[in-house]
Amino acid sequence: MTAKLFEAALGIVSPWYINGVEFDVAKKTLAIAVDFIAGSRFSVPGVEGAHPAHDTVTKRYRHLNFFQHECHLEVRVPRVRLPDGGIRQVEPDWAGRLAGFTLLFEALIMAMCREMTFAAVSRLVGLSWHQVVAICKRYVELGLEQADFSEVTRLAADETSKAKGHDYITLVADADLRRVLFVTEGKDADITVINTRKRKAEMSLIDGRLCLYKGRVFGKGGRVITTQAGEAYLKGRG
Repeated sequence: MTAKLFEAALGIVSPWYINGVEFDVAKKTLAIAVDFIAGSRFSVPGVEGAHPAHDTVTKRYRHLNFFQHECHLEVRVPRVRLPDGGIRQVEPDWAGRLAGFTLLFEALIMAMCREMTFAAVSRLVGLSWHQVVAICKRYVELGLEQADFSEVTRLAADETSKAKGHDYITLVADADLRRVLFVTEGKDADITVINTRKRKAEMSLIDGRLCLYKGRVFGKGGRVITTQAGEAYLKGRG
């Protein structure tokens, strides 16, 4: 009964099933063992058909808390043998984009990081600051890989201080849709910018392709410059 309840709550379906639940009151942790039915076959991206398990490895995924208790899925993950003789590890549907976390846990981290600092999130969920940043960075990279800036014709850029002193970042935005396209450190003319002529978010150093004039960009009052993609207004802070 307990296993069926957790399977329904976690969305675990055949050939996967819950093989055991271990609750540690003292450590305030819940470990859920997940296995697959013997003889099951699995598909892998880019290869047709379903393939038999060759061997298995046990992987541990941090999941959403069970009430106030830290929850982990301990999964017996198969590696399958492909028709060409190669061996490929199967990624369960609930596996996150960073090793050791489920998709739902990563979604929670991303939602929390929109509202509070990385340090605050790390304290609340019991991860290190570096782990929280790594999760966010991974999803930003995935988003940029899928972004299409081919229709951008006007860029608006500005610099702002991210801390006390002269520690600046530069923001580049779509001037028409008013959406941020890219953020990078620094504020000089050799800053990394968006190449809007590409079909993806390609970050290119100023090398002539954008026809950006030489010299300091963020001067007093700002300047209007022309790129191959259109007009770019670079606003200074005076």
